[in-house]
Amino acid sequence: MKRILHVFVGDDGRLVGTLHYDRNGAREHAAFTYDETWLAAPDRFAIEPNLPLVTGAQFHRKAPEGSVFHAAIADTEPDGWGRRVISRDHAKRRQTTRRAGEDAGSPRLNAVDFLLAVDDGSRVGALRFRDESGVFQRAAEADRRTAPPQVHRGR
Repeated sequence: MKRILHVFVGDDGRLVGTLHYDRNGAREHAAFTYDETWLAAPDRFAIEPNLPLVTGAQFHRKAPEGSVFHAAIADTEPDGWGRRVISRDHAKRRQTTRRAGEDAGSPRLNAVDFLLAVDDGSRVGALRFRDESGVFQRAAEADRRTAPPQVHRGR
């Protein structure tokens, strides 16, 4: 399963780069690429020391028990408690979907699912993420609850 997310900074949504995520079985890989307009901007900056201002994909090696993402992006992921809350919500929504006779999707959430399950308006730090459909994560539902993690089936 591959996902491509656009990474923005600040309330004005200034494009910084692209996050590429790939999962093949239990293996997960991520790479970040700065956008050319970001690199050409006079007020550009590296979003972390391990992501220098260079062109091309910059890969991150996942440490055991670590994040698949570079530290600046990993800092926006939910903590252990947040992951438990998100997992429980996901399980409840899957159960409701199954009871309705619909396809409940994957039982397991991956690193991107957790990353995108954090409400964009309350995410720690200045980074924002937009999915392949052009939607900033996560949009609030009509009942003012935050939307569930969007589990994407393989592409």
